[in-house]
Amino acid sequence: MKLRSTLLLRLMMIAMVGAGVGWNNDVVAQITVVPLPHAHAHNDYYHQRPLRDALELGFTSVEADVFLVDGELLVGHDRWELRPQRTLESLYLEPLAEIVAENNGSVFAPHPGQVFWLHIDVKSAARETFEAIQKRLLKYPTLFQAKQATGL
Repeated sequence: MKLRSTLLLRLMMIAMVGAGVGWNNDVVAQITVVPLPHAHAHNDYYHQRPLRDALELGFTSVEADVFLVDGELLVGHDRWELRPQRTLESLYLEPLAEIVAENNGSVFAPHPGQVFWLHIDVKSAARETFEAIQKRLLKYPTLFQAKQATGL
């Protein structure tokens, strides 16, 4: 039985520990942000500063569409938009890991209990892409809570 991308999307919704962050020339600096628990940045990677713009506005959920290309998880809505430097790691996982480290395990300081969601929409072959995402996420254990998404 083939796994469908939409099912994988729902399985890959990731709960992350929450706290306020801001950037000044790509350097993480704590700022006061009021988290918006129902705000979602759809196709977040279209913003000039993916992830950063959403977090600075208090968005508690962002979406990244991902294609597996030659072992790399590239971010974009369509294949023609893919660029080698626009990876899931460089746009989302590495910045989030830096933010969480700076904010004592949180994304939205001073709101350490606020959950942040990274929605990963699988755009290429479901099983292979899902496996690559799982492998990549293992490099970032500090980002995740041991919670299962509901409503699956």
